[in-house]
Amino acid sequence: MGFDDPWIIQYLRFLKGAIAGNFGESLRHGEPAMHLVVERLPATFQLAGAGLLLALCLAIPAGIISAVKRNTVIDYFSTVVALLGQAMPTFWLGIMLILVFSVRLNWLPSSGRGDLQHLVLPAITLGLFTTARITRLTRSGMLEVLGQDYIRTARAKGVSEQPVVWKHALKNASIPIVTIIGIELGTLLGGSVITETIFAWPGVGPPLRAGHLQPRLSGGAGRRLHPRQHLRHRELHGGPRLYLARSADQVPLMAPPNGTEAVALPVLPAVEERYWVSTLKRLARRRIALFGLAVVGHRALRRHLRPWLTPFDPLEQDINQRLKAPGWRNADGQVHPLGTDHLGRDILARVIFGSRIALIVGLSAVLISGVLGMIIGLVAGYFGGKVDDFFMRLADIQLAFPFILLAIAVIGVLGANLRNIIIVIGVSSWVVYARVVRGEVLSIRERDFVQAAIALGSRDGRILIRHVLPNAFTPWLVVATLDMARVIIIESALSFLGLGVQPPTPTWGGMLADGRVYLSTAWWLATFPGLAILVTVLGINLLGDGLRDTLDPA
Repeated sequence: MGFDDPWIIQYLRFLKGAIAGNFGESLRHGEPAMHLVVERLPATFQLAGAGLLLALCLAIPAGIISAVKRNTVIDYFSTVVALLGQAMPTFWLGIMLILVFSVRLNWLPSSGRGDLQHLVLPAITLGLFTTARITRLTRSGMLEVLGQDYIRTARAKGVSEQPVVWKHALKNASIPIVTIIGIELGTLLGGSVITETIFAWPGVGPPLRAGHLQPRLSGGAGRRLHPRQHLRHRELHGGPRLYLARSADQVPLMAPPNGTEAVALPVLPAVEERYWVSTLKRLARRRIALFGLAVVGHRALRRHLRPWLTPFDPLEQDINQRLKAPGWRNADGQVHPLGTDHLGRDILARVIFGSRIALIVGLSAVLISGVLGMIIGLVAGYFGGKVDDFFMRLADIQLAFPFILLAIAVIGVLGANLRNIIIVIGVSSWVVYARVVRGEVLSIRERDFVQAAIALGSRDGRILIRHVLPNAFTPWLVVATLDMARVIIIESALSFLGLGVQPPTPTWGGMLADGRVYLSTAWWLATFPGLAILVTVLGINLLGDGLRDTLDPA
């Protein structure tokens, strides 16, 4: 069937058939692939539509009430719920909903497509993340509109609060909401792959099969793996430096009247030091940002503290100790604080080791996508014209592909390993960086110091590196911080689908995939890895919000 041919030959063969309308045949079902996709599309659209409808019904009222009741308990509660919704991975939320409402309470079905009851849990799982995003966007837009003059005029004329909010304010704040609905619909269609897998929903996503859920005894039960099978990684030192913008050439303020040589004023390094000191002081006053920094620092240091936190090897298997509850002690008196998994491995040790994978993928992928997006944004924004049009249309094409489906296709061809995951996520995530940097560059290039550098004959490369780049770095840093949380969730999602780092290396997503089989007997297998993802992503989001408010207080 040509499976032994090089992948480029297979891809060209597929393209030739796709042009003729032949997308191949499913090896599992023995039917044409396009027929299977068309047959399953209605179920996927039904799930995505239900998730979007649920998100709109919850998010818009919550965002409006939060904006009207600003700085009250309701506002704080809404903000916390929105942050939790953005930090909670959908595949873990789905498992927890099944555990509570299907396994424990037996209120709702856990799988399949049938009546309205079958749609409740999948719709909540798929729509919660979108609910959180639309809530924050609605609140932000309403706060901006409620401060406008015409709103104050309407209130001064005696118009009651309800028409002011729902008739005047919401109408003008709905433009970004309507814009994001179209984007979120595409996101929901792509994200439905994971939700369909969890709930065995018969859509275009991979159906839930018993073979996907069976535990794999890598290396044999009770066998200690060779040390070479442990993941080796490089330590990351240092970080990006932030410089203040300076002129390309030191220009004298005034030429001496006697014709002597002019003396340029030196640039004192103390200005940069004072800037950083004031920035750190502003950041220190934001307790939420400090909490996020503490969480991220704790996750980064846990890999070094593992010998003091748990004496167990995350890869060591002992079938005699399988599925032990949290707090169980073995024959030697050693405690398993989070219990053991289906192969007798310590859950705490594996969660700590999984944080290493998550941080490596997060830092590496953000570095690749951030640098690529920075370069494209600088070039597109500075030169404009056809160069800008080319890169922005390329960005539009990139956004047209649902990321999770693109990642599944590419990793399926290249193979599932740490290097390929980093490359796929990094190369596919440059668009947001490029657009943010491009927007900043379009404004920076019109400023006086850039125009002065151009008038003095400075080269374009020197202007970009010495003047434009330092001033466009701040929004790039904020986006990179927030994007790292998204990358960690993506890596966990790919591992959950079996396309991430392969066993026996522990990953949070892989632990969740193994743990969902034992929901009725060992709830801790799926609970603690999901909590680790939730706390880590929440900490990164809080740190990113604090950096955004500190570096751009306006």
